Amino acid sequence: MRSSSAICVWGHLDADFVEQLVAQVLDQSPAYVRVNRLMHLNAPDSGRDIEAYCLVSDGLTETRHERAIVQVRHRPTRSVSGTDIAELVHAKLPLWEGEPIRRLIIATTGSFTQDAVRLIDDHNFAAKRPTIIAWSSHELQALIRKFLPTVADDLRTQHQRCCGGGGF
Repeated sequence: MRSSSAICVWGHLDADFVEQLVAQVLDQSPAYVRVNRLMHLNAPDSGRDIEAYCLVSDGLTETRHERAIVQVRHRPTRSVSGTDIAELVHAKLPLWEGEPIRRLIIATTGSFTQDAVRLIDDHNFAAKRPTIIAWSSHELQALIRKFLPTVADDLRTQHQRCCGGGGF
C-alpha cells in the first residue's frame, strides 16, 4: 500500500516535470550517456519517452554502449500492471526502430502490481531481451536524492509546505 505522503509528493508534479527529472537523473549518472527525451509529452511515442546508452565495461579493455529506453508513468495513485508490461514488451517494443534495445526501464511515480513484478522477473530470468528494470516511486525518490540533491531539497520543502510532515 502506498503511503499518502508519497502520493502527496508526486501528486503536485506534472507528468512533463517527472519525465524531465528521470532524464536528469540518467544524465547525472556516470553509467548513462547520450540521454535524450524522444518526444513531446503526450506525443504518440509508443512508450519511448527517453533514450540513453548505458556504459558497460568488462573492467579490462572493453567498454560498450547498450541502448536503453525509458518509459515514464506518472500515476501516483495507480500501479503498473502485468497487462501494461505485456503490452509494452509484446505490442510496442517490436515497433521501435534503430539499434537493438538492451534495457527497458519502466519508471513510475506509483508502484507495480504483483503480476507486473512476476512478469518482469520471469522475462529477465529467461534472459529475454531487453532486460526490464522497474523503478517504483521509492526508487525514483532515492535516485533523485542521490543524483539531484538540490531538486530533492526543493521538493522536500514544497512537500512540507503543502502536505506537512517528512515526505520526499
